Amino acid sequence: MNSTSFQQNIVYPIPDSDIPTIQAKVETVYKTNIEPYILGVGEHIQENLREIQTMIYIIDHYGEHNKEIDPVVLDALFQQVANSIEKLGIPTDVCMKLLEDLKEFAVIETSARHGKSFADYDLKYFYHKKSADVRMHRHFIRYLNGEKPESTEHEVIQDILEDIYDDFEDLEEDKNAMFNGNRLLSVIREHDVKKLKEYILFTEPYLVSHPEIAMKINQDWLCIPLSVEATLEAIFNGTLIMN
Repeated sequence: MNSTSFQQNIVYPIPDSDIPTIQAKVETVYKTNIEPYILGVGEHIQENLREIQTMIYIIDHYGEHNKEIDPVVLDALFQQVANSIEKLGIPTDVCMKLLEDLKEFAVIETSARHGKSFADYDLKYFYHKKSADVRMHRHFIRYLNGEKPESTEHEVIQDILEDIYDDFEDLEEDKNAMFNGNRLLSVIREHDVKKLKEYILFTEPYLVSHPEIAMKINQDWLCIPLSVEATLEAIFNGTLIMN
């Protein structure tokens, strides 16, 4: 898809210089998380799936590069996602359920422009909404394979753990960004010891008591509790710099 046709498909103009980055991200997600699990589907289905992921990244771009979020623009972008989902033949009620969490996370991101901190949101609630796109992929795949488009509780927890770990990995990058969806960064900047400890209280039980999750996770995820402990120590010692 060239830059001209790319712009014709959206209601929010993306700078030409950013288009290759978005296209590369779309292909990475498609090749890694979708294509291996939908062998044999037609080209039009493949194109629709890429189109959906493109729109999700465009919504991310809009949120990351604009101080003021125009609800009209945001609604139009989500409508394009809905249109692309419907092209897959997915029933409207299922389509709306898939979009609900994406929209709710957009509301969370918008609230940060109006004085609310990501740290104000419950940890599990926040990361459940943030991982909505991962569940969407899973539900697409299951629907296209003739299965029920839903996720198990264990899969939802695994998605949450992955996004928590991503927040740890992205701390340095996100602290320099104008806008980001990093709850952990907000908690650290506020030196909120209680909410930092919640990361340990949430992650440790699942890593220990759910072998079906622990077997699948990257070993680096096991460092989450240790990383939190190190952060807490830095706060107490006055050596933490995260501005």
